[in-house]
Amino acid sequence: MAVVHTSYTKSVTAGAEELVARVTAPTNIKPQVRIRVHNTSASTGTTVRLLRAATGGTTGSLTFNRISSQETETVQTTANSITSVTAPGGSPVELDVAWIPANGSREFRPLEIAGGTTLSVTGSCTGSAVTHIVSIDVDE
Repeated sequence: MAVVHTSYTKSVTAGAEELVARVTAPTNIKPQVRIRVHNTSASTGTTVRLLRAATGGTTGSLTFNRISSQETETVQTTANSITSVTAPGGSPVELDVAWIPANGSREFRPLEIAGGTTLSVTGSCTGSAVTHIVSIDVDE
């Protein structure tokens, strides 16, 4: 089993919920995914949700780095940044939610996602924009 890591930073506009990042499981594997989010704002808190099956957004590719350099398996799980200001679409299911205060962090419980499904991270805030640093670990 390969354990890999990636991270991504995105500013979320105040007012509406936005997609931040998405993990997609390969059809033949149920990977364990751990998400950590840090709120870099000095004064504004943020609500972060983990959603299954959310759609939408313009995506960019994120590169996974191996935790152990001796791992040689091909990583099949993919991760994408959401580069546009986009609310989650489709009929997503909320898997977890957290309020993260200014300069705070949250590590969500590990989630096993079914083959072929997606796990999306969203953020929302009020007052002023908030920058999220999202770290994603995948054990497939």
